[in-house]
Amino acid sequence: MVANRVISVPKGVRLLGPSHNGFSRVRLGNIELSIPLKSSDLRIIRVRNAEVRLVEPLIRAGMKVNFSWLSDEERTTIGGSIDDYFKKFIKAKSIEGLAPKTLAGYDHMYAHLKKSLQVGRRANTLKLADFEEFKLYLVDLGRAAATVNRRCREFSVFLGYLYDHEIIRRRFKVKRTKEIEKINYIGEGGLRRIQQHIPIWMRPIIQFYSETGMRLMEPFHSVLFGKTLVVPSSKSKNRFVREVELNNDQVLVWKFLMTLPYKPQHYSRAFKSASRAAGLGENKFHNLRHFCGARLYAAHRDIQLIKLRLGHSSLSTTEKYQKFSLAQLKSAFPMAYESYNR
Repeated sequence: MVANRVISVPKGVRLLGPSHNGFSRVRLGNIELSIPLKSSDLRIIRVRNAEVRLVEPLIRAGMKVNFSWLSDEERTTIGGSIDDYFKKFIKAKSIEGLAPKTLAGYDHMYAHLKKSLQVGRRANTLKLADFEEFKLYLVDLGRAAATVNRRCREFSVFLGYLYDHEIIRRRFKVKRTKEIEKINYIGEGGLRRIQQHIPIWMRPIIQFYSETGMRLMEPFHSVLFGKTLVVPSSKSKNRFVREVELNNDQVLVWKFLMTLPYKPQHYSRAFKSASRAAGLGENKFHNLRHFCGARLYAAHRDIQLIKLRLGHSSLSTTEKYQKFSLAQLKSAFPMAYESYNR
């Protein structure tokens, strides 16, 4: 019997994965670039690694190098910067139909990411330590916990794209920063005070938003079918069709709103101004949506009902309204509270 000839792993090669595929390592300063050799056969690994060693100076100089055993996508990876892949990522998300505001969020994330990473990094060198560094960078900037979590989720989606395209070899799990969640809502008395500083013709519009819980832009993107306002999936925040049942008065208000020449931001500015004039500080227009959710909870204590009314995609989003104490609800929404306790 002839013993099998043992071939040692060449210097600068790492075997990874259950199939023990080889990766040739090239040092770029403090960064290590791993070039897949696409084989577990040590003889083939030795030959391909020798080819990598021959052009190693070119790789270190930042030049793109083609290897015959790699696919077109993998060839781009050799020397492919994070910038290159982020542009592809944004293009892919645009094709998926993401809202401009969501795409702008990814741009904000990437602007911060470039400042937290070393210049010249390649996409396939990203690792968990970079994710943690990115989060610490945002915290050091003084960003709120909710903002840090939003940017980290966006970074995680980008990393998921790189993983799905086999640019990185592992998926990173988002570790959320603890948020102290505060729901800024206005009570019944507060809304009445604000309405006193709103022009008379605009008061039914403010009442419409407080009763329906619609977001500022949703009525302008809706179509009326009978007494149901339908927000198409392409215009809704969570990409689901949203239906809002209206009563007769609300139908008339929506039709009136559609005849006015003002942009949605006009109503937002007027509401903020009226809130300050009423001595209630800086209340955002979105707080009318919270008014609707909190008032519904005071009147019904039914989280599933609130989820359907507000169009939340997840029940966990709606559960924040359960954090109110009964004393808070009774003080802020006495009429709704009493209707529940009759």
